Amino acid sequence: AAAAAAAAPKSKPKPKPKTKPTPEKRTPQMVWRVSNPAPPPRARRWDTDVDGPALRVVSWNVNGIRALLDKDPRVLDRLAEEECADVVVLQETKIQEKHVADVDARVLAAYPHRLWNCSTTRLGYSGTALFSRIQPLALWSDPFTASPPQGAEHDGDGHSSQEFAGEGRVVVAEFPGCFVVGAYVPNSGGNLARLHARTQGWDPAAARYLGQLQARGKPVVFCGDLNVAHQPLDLWGNHAANEKGAGYTPEERNSFQRLLLAPPNDTEAETKVGGGGGGGGGGEVG
Repeated sequence: AAAAAAAAPKSKPKPKPKTKPTPEKRTPQMVWRVSNPAPPPRARRWDTDVDGPALRVVSWNVNGIRALLDKDPRVLDRLAEEECADVVVLQETKIQEKHVADVDARVLAAYPHRLWNCSTTRLGYSGTALFSRIQPLALWSDPFTASPPQGAEHDGDGHSSQEFAGEGRVVVAEFPGCFVVGAYVPNSGGNLARLHARTQGWDPAAARYLGQLQARGKPVVFCGDLNVAHQPLDLWGNHAANEKGAGYTPEERNSFQRLLLAPPNDTEAETKVGGGGGGGGGGEVG
């Protein structure tokens, strides 16, 4: 019995279950692809084309900055680096004033001069921001009031002169060589409910303000989401149908034409040309 026991084979230890290696955590990064049609060859970097000093301004409607940073925390930094931007202007940040400190700490550390302009009348709506690598002479926000013609309290469609007040739509920086005005121009809306207020209130007020800045003897860089397709070539197709939709109506295109080519210089317009703070939660950080 002892011999039989000695001859009995030893039981093999059970193999340990294989564990999958923990995948390395990677920071998410968005990849931009344009395939239809294919993009043209990229132009040479601006710093090889420009003689003398230049101010490089990049503008982007981010459609919610917190959601954008959740998808790709460094997307704004990469954009600024790749484009050699001196100034970055954003639209539709969609944050409240209470979120500014948190978001501000996450973006564009190389651009210490910054201005956030949040909507205070509709929380989490609209909003603009400006970041500058170069110290500006001044930063301010919401420098004009979009009033109906003749200063009437209401326009012909019953829109108040305060239609767009407190929506955080404009940021301005003054530099020694120019002004930079970043705007999120009001959308006329799916049913064109704001068309008259935009073309008869906002656009003329913006044009007057830009004209006043120009009259101070410096060029004006007017950029942002201007919410209009100016010419047929700015629209992919369906031109006849799109003429009934926001952004391509004859009224918006004509208004933009006047604003772009011949901004009036109305010195009696209600503006704050000299700088300082406007409404809408604007303020300099850093």
